[in-house]
Amino acid sequence: MNKLGSYFLDDFEVTDKPIIFGLTSRHLVLYPVMVLVVISMVLIFFFELPDFLAYLIGGIFIPPTICWGLSLDRKFQVQEKIRFFLMIQERTYQTEYRKERDYQPHDFIQEKGTSEVDIF
Repeated sequence: MNKLGSYFLDDFEVTDKPIIFGLTSRHLVLYPVMVLVVISMVLIFFFELPDFLAYLIGGIFIPPTICWGLSLDRKFQVQEKIRFFLMIQERTYQTEYRKERDYQPHDFIQEKGTSEVDIF
């Protein structure tokens, strides 16, 4: 037998490895950005600047940071899942098949003139 194997696709969900204090790179970006957004909104309201600035900062920075920081982009990878289900999945198994068989001494070989329904 030459080779027997399969081709497997990568996992859809890959876990991030912790970097510092059990936090992944996504968390290390999420927390500081959220703190900066909250501080900027507090300063905007404290100095009585237009509310439009707070909504603008919140609308620009919060949704992408939360989606990426909480791994929502991986949970909703619809395009990748659709591609997986529509893909023609090829499963090839290589085996060694020979028409000419080498008989071993312990193999049972029936004589050509004998039938299974013959009377003894």
